[in-house]
Amino acid sequence: IKAKVNRVVGFLMKKHVMEEKTFKVLTREKENDNILKNIKYHSIKNYSISFFVSILITMGMVIMGDIYMDAVNETLRMGLHQQLLELSKQGISQIKQINEEYFRVLRVMAGSMADMETVTTDDLDRFTLDVVKNSFLRVGYVDADSGIAKTSDGYSFYAGDRSYVADALQGQEQISAILQDRTEVGREIIVFSVPVYEHGRIKGVVFTALGKEVYGDRITMDFYSGQGYSFVADNDGQFIFKNQRKDFPANIFDSYRGEQVEKIREDIRGNQPGMLQVDTTDGKKMVAYSSIDTMHLWNFFVVLPETAIESQMNLSRQRV
Repeated sequence: IKAKVNRVVGFLMKKHVMEEKTFKVLTREKENDNILKNIKYHSIKNYSISFFVSILITMGMVIMGDIYMDAVNETLRMGLHQQLLELSKQGISQIKQINEEYFRVLRVMAGSMADMETVTTDDLDRFTLDVVKNSFLRVGYVDADSGIAKTSDGYSFYAGDRSYVADALQGQEQISAILQDRTEVGREIIVFSVPVYEHGRIKGVVFTALGKEVYGDRITMDFYSGQGYSFVADNDGQFIFKNQRKDFPANIFDSYRGEQVEKIREDIRGNQPGMLQVDTTDGKKMVAYSSIDTMHLWNFFVVLPETAIESQMNLSRQRV
């Protein structure tokens, strides 16, 4: 009986051990499943976070790229605008330099005339070389007392009522407005005048006439491979001289449209420089303008079409 009891107890003990091992194995497998689940959960969670962060970084890079390109474009456009203003200043400087050259020639003539008791047509012939060399149409002298003018090409007329003469008699070197040449129908001229002194007293005025085209022949009128151009117009929009290779309307305001036209009119009448984008009959254009303070209502314009601006910006962006 004791042996049977021991066998039963031994069997039950073995069964208990086996059940306990089985329980442990099952428990371990369950724990492993939980661990795997946790690993998968955390992996998926970490992947989601990384993916979301990558999207944010990509979006940030795109946004920063757009902001950068906008900044580049704005910088390039501002640079082109500054170049237009500089071109306008250079054009005005060229005109003033040309004017000073003509005044220097007249001052030398005035110095020679100061020693002449009277200035005759024959005396004016002495300056023929200067006339030819400087593309003058003629040289003239106005007597202060009589107001009678004599010219190198044989004309004589009363000039005491001409503003360029009256101003010179007051001691001012003067440039006239655009005038119609009395000797050649349809020709527009500009007259330069300088006082002639004798012992500190103004005894007369020496003057010269030039065709207004002399400026257009000497001033740079186009740039950016001909895409941009410049011209000079008066306060009413009438051309004084322009690039002969460009087709222009009779008046600049005939091709400009919109509210900006009045802004340009207001600025140039007030001798204020400016730069605006304007709509024209052949597209949008950037226009820079400045008054030429030594001239009668002259304004220097520099024009660059928007298509040319975009072309220049694309070239610059490629370098960036």
